[in-house]
Amino acid sequence: MISVSGDGTSTHLQPLEQFASSDLSSIRYIFSDLDDTITSSGELLLPAYEALVNLARAGYELIIVTGGPAGWCDCITHMWPVRAVIGEAGAFYMTRDQHNKQLWIRHLLPESEFLNYSAELTLIKDNLVRKYPQIRFASDQFSRLYDLAVVLSSIEAKTLEEIKTDLISRGVNVKISSIHMNIGLGNWDKLSTSKLLSQELLNIDLSKINDQCAFIGDSPNDEVMFSFFHKTIGVSNLMDFSGQMKTYPRYLTRAARGLGFAEFADLLLNKKDNALGSA
Repeated sequence: MISVSGDGTSTHLQPLEQFASSDLSSIRYIFSDLDDTITSSGELLLPAYEALVNLARAGYELIIVTGGPAGWCDCITHMWPVRAVIGEAGAFYMTRDQHNKQLWIRHLLPESEFLNYSAELTLIKDNLVRKYPQIRFASDQFSRLYDLAVVLSSIEAKTLEEIKTDLISRGVNVKISSIHMNIGLGNWDKLSTSKLLSQELLNIDLSKINDQCAFIGDSPNDEVMFSFFHKTIGVSNLMDFSGQMKTYPRYLTRAARGLGFAEFADLLLNKKDNALGSA
């Protein structure tokens, strides 16, 4: 058991192998972060992709919940064995029609408001560049619709905190992932769009099937998911943020990043095989 503390509280994370078999056997839906949860420092390793394929073949519904850009989400929705992808920290979700395989996108921002939204975001970006010339934005910024992604390593921690505090004071949304500071203007987040997706796409109230769900993630922008889902897992690199979070997952993998995701998938699939074998 691993203990972490922060804000005067203490939390105990259990090793993944202590995940109860009965809890594993009831899982049907897997919600997962992407960066440094399925990927590993920007790479999709073979064990992680095999895990995705094997989970899908076993009948699990896979929903990616990421701060990643629309361009990535389009590719993932087309090429990965997933039911849907929630992108840019909840600004939209994408899925493919189960019959004709056409891509369908659900935007949370009305089309009539997009131009003003985009102009405000550009103004924020221009101001940041003027004030902090050293700032760098993600290489995929060109394929983002609803947020700015500041590369964490381009700015000193003290300056990042200064930027975050200033933006939040002006009503701007700021989320920290393992690699980016994501800046947006919408009133959505990973959880609210997960609930919307479940209602619209799956025709299910997410709160009513919580026991059939698991969420796996790796950083502070996953806290809202850790706080809602009953069955939560962190890949071991989550401990890079030890003491910086208020809400932690219940379980922690031994391996980091995509190999931690594969570790969870192996546990889940082995328990399912054992259950089938004993049926």
